[in-house]
Amino acid sequence: MSETTTGGGLVDRLKGKIKQVTGSVLDDEQLRREGQLHEEKAEALEEARRLDAEAAQERAEAEIVAREQEMAVESQELSVEEVSEARRAAIEQELRAEEQRIAAEHAQRAAAVERQEERQQEGITRDEARAAREWAQQRQQAQQTEAEAERARAAAEALDRASQSD
Repeated sequence: MSETTTGGGLVDRLKGKIKQVTGSVLDDEQLRREGQLHEEKAEALEEARRLDAEAAQERAEAEIVAREQEMAVESQELSVEEVSEARRAAIEQELRAEEQRIAAEHAQRAAAVERQEERQQEGITRDEARAAREWAQQRQQAQQTEAEAERARAAAEALDRASQSD
């Protein structure tokens, strides 16, 4: 950040007060107006800093939420794999012990496992889609806040230029 955006707010506010008082004492309307412009610039800079901080906070929060959701999805995927592997092992053991009886049951259980895995995968896919939508919404909010900050900075610069040309 430049000096204008870091410490300039207090300096502009002080300049503004001094020019307003001096303008009032000297009955100089232009000097009073310059003082008002300095104060407006200081307010615009403060608003820009506040909006920058909000945008940074929103980006950080969006990233945290996205990471948490990614971890939850990965955890679900691992659980699905572990459950699936455990069921397959049980089915294979039963096949060795009771080959004829299990042949028909194996097909039924395998189908049930597949249906459950499909339901679980569908749930994971929905969670991933929801996480992506939420991340996009939060990113859009952060971008809007950044745009507001940019507009406030531009207003401050315009006021600065106006006060310098006066």
